[in-house]
Amino acid sequence: MNIILRLLLGSIGGSLLTAGCWLGASTAYFPLTRIDLDEGRELFAQHCATCHNVDSQRQSSYGPDLSNIGVLAAQRTPNQSPQEYILTSILTPDAYRAPGAQAAMPADIASDLDPTQVVSLVGYLMTCGATPNYNELTQLAHRVTSKPHETNSSIDFEQVDAGKQLYYGKGGCHQCHSLQALPGSTLKAPSLLTAGNHS
Repeated sequence: MNIILRLLLGSIGGSLLTAGCWLGASTAYFPLTRIDLDEGRELFAQHCATCHNVDSQRQSSYGPDLSNIGVLAAQRTPNQSPQEYILTSILTPDAYRAPGAQAAMPADIASDLDPTQVVSLVGYLMTCGATPNYNELTQLAHRVTSKPHETNSSIDFEQVDAGKQLYYGKGGCHQCHSLQALPGSTLKAPSLLTAGNHS
């Protein structure tokens, strides 16, 4: 019985060692990129839902409707997969404009996202009408470069006050653009509550 136990333990140990070596080698040559569609949905809600919509029953408040973007992306540009098109649209919004779309998407919309978050967002958008290709998403992650987020530490309070007067006074911005996150506050125009995140 002792010999059988030794053989069994030796076999298990050898299998674990082989698996560990394989995994170690594979992660060295094929770095793991975690694609999380749930995180992609959350990122869409935080960064995109102010202007875009993924529910075909609702009208987009400002930007194009993305409820079927997984299908439409395949028809937009030749020699580009749907996922490449969506990635390019996020990283370089001016690269292609849908017919009738306005040039309003901030160029740095994804500047505070890391490559894995960006491809998770692309994967989530692919689920709007299509199925994500996880192998391709993993490869696309290597095309996303993290940009250092620059901050301006000095605040000119005179400019802040002038902006406030323009927002509430002469510009009348407050009549359409809310500074609150209340239901219905984005019916007329996008809320400017998080506009500072995109400056």
